[in-house]
Amino acid sequence: MLPVKFLHLKEFNLSLNGHGVSEAYDYFSLSSLLDCCPSLENIFLNVSHKCVGHEAMSEDPTHTRQMPGQQQHSNLRSVTILGFCYAKSLVELTCYIVEKAAALLESLTLDIHGTCLVTVYGLVIGPMYEGKFEEAPRTLSAIRTYIQGKIPSTAKLNVLEPCGPRNTARH
Repeated sequence: MLPVKFLHLKEFNLSLNGHGVSEAYDYFSLSSLLDCCPSLENIFLNVSHKCVGHEAMSEDPTHTRQMPGQQQHSNLRSVTILGFCYAKSLVELTCYIVEKAAALLESLTLDIHGTCLVTVYGLVIGPMYEGKFEEAPRTLSAIRTYIQGKIPSTAKLNVLEPCGPRNTARH
């Protein structure tokens, strides 16, 4: 009965930030929830917290989980993940979303920095914690290795780093 409730949902905003998020949290589990929302146009995830303690991706890009045969997100145009980091399950979720939304995806924004009191979709985001600077190289490597090559040529990849915006988009 639950999947029927989200058939017409166009905006998906979820905040999983702060100390209440376990290091063992599996972001990839959100893929099942997103599959219940075939009309989604925009996804905004706030996962701003320490990545330390989460399992990192292996060096082999073929070691990512897949959910074959699930439905395509033919309406999804924009995805923003605030607080993006190298956590394996978050990278897997991002790859899953990109692959399922490839038809109309216009932009994927991966914000790996956190600025003080920025308002995004009506949410007030707190200051970045000090460890984000140390995590940035591993996060950028994960983006280049696992995500960048999956972005369709019609979509724009925006990566916002701790030291300022960096656009790794392809036009």
